[in-house]
Amino acid sequence: MSVNIDLEITVTGPLDAEQAERIADALNDVAQDEGIQHDISFVVDEWEGRIEVVGGTEYPLIITRFGQWQPTFESRVHGAVQAVALAAKADIKWGYPDDED
Repeated sequence: MSVNIDLEITVTGPLDAEQAERIADALNDVAQDEGIQHDISFVVDEWEGRIEVVGGTEYPLIITRFGQWQPTFESRVHGAVQAVALAAKADIKWGYPDDED
């Protein structure tokens, strides 16, 4: 069964610009490996003096077997972030647009 999913990821922590760029590249690689690179991309942003990495879908993703895919995807996201900066934290938010009515 397929599910429509909104996705937003924000990486925060004590990041410098070089770490943030490396994290954005790593997360873009994860997206490409998952075949969602056309649906989400990650960029470095500065918010209230903090550097963070952000990415989100503009339109819902259609995911088959979401319950099986989600934990693996989240693990890959956290692994990619931790490989660059151990103190960084990835906040993954899922939305379910079909349930919003």
